[in-house]
Amino acid sequence: MSEHSYSEVKPLQIYHAYVEKILEQYYAEIVESTPEDAEDVVRLPGEWSKEDKPEALSQTQPIRRIAIIGAGVAGLHAATLLGKHFKVDIYEANKRIGGRLFTHQFETDSAIGTREPGGEYDYFDVGAMRFPDTDVMKKTFDLFDDLGIPLIPYRMLGKKTWVAFNEYRYRRDKVPSWSTDPFKVGVKHRGKVPDKYATQSPSEMLNREIQPFLDELIRDREKGLQMLFEQDSHSTRSYLTEKGYPQSVINYIETMCFGTGGYDRALAETVLEELCFRYNQKDPEDLKWKCVEGGSHLIPLRMVERLMGSEYANNVSIFTGHQVTAVDYKPVST
Repeated sequence: MSEHSYSEVKPLQIYHAYVEKILEQYYAEIVESTPEDAEDVVRLPGEWSKEDKPEALSQTQPIRRIAIIGAGVAGLHAATLLGKHFKVDIYEANKRIGGRLFTHQFETDSAIGTREPGGEYDYFDVGAMRFPDTDVMKKTFDLFDDLGIPLIPYRMLGKKTWVAFNEYRYRRDKVPSWSTDPFKVGVKHRGKVPDKYATQSPSEMLNREIQPFLDELIRDREKGLQMLFEQDSHSTRSYLTEKGYPQSVINYIETMCFGTGGYDRALAETVLEELCFRYNQKDPEDLKWKCVEGGSHLIPLRMVERLMGSEYANNVSIFTGHQVTAVDYKPVST
């Protein structure tokens, strides 16, 4: 794909179009499977039947209270948008707030044997730990700016670091050519990967199969999405299998390009993620990444501090240890 075509596309627009099609598809399935004379269907405020007109919105009951399930970043951000206008209750199953954003703080022993906080950078982000500075992530970085989150560069690679696999270890800047089967995964080295694949770059093999989707999405978004939806039943693994790759090769590509279990997810996820991270980059290593100085837990911490402040006038309540098992709508009489 040319650099010129990448520079003109906005991956976020493709993401939005993909989500819209997913929602349209499931909405159509729900409408089709719901009998017209169903008596147990409860219409929510703002919802109208196929015969109703949009003007019916003005006749619905006013919103009195909003419930949000989950106190991860999505739930907290939804509360910041709605909490200035409505009463909002957030229900979180865990005792901890933040969802995937969790920072483990390492401790050390003091001179008298008690535990005390470690040094400035003695922490580990267990969940989300790095953020690519791309068009898709613009709203995330806007949130960081709004909350005053301190960011520092996150270095994905170090040329002087080591790459180890299959008991072979090389300095990253001295890894032999893929054509030499540097990690000896081929059959002739008693490996499981057929030799014709063992001497190819794993990333190039993957790109060869998903590049047509990327090219079409950028050339014509609607046609590209149609092409992607035609393969919607496929995981990345099953798609590569259909393309003739043996399982040993698919496992090898997965290990080198992603991680165990990654190719059991939808093919669409792999394609859209590739679009996101390769956006406007001639070399994937040129992509700039950031991390939160002090740990990613600062993000939900700052969000909760804001929600508990005077700006929201006690409109938002967060209930931890509350697992939601059912949702029921009870109309309030006027």
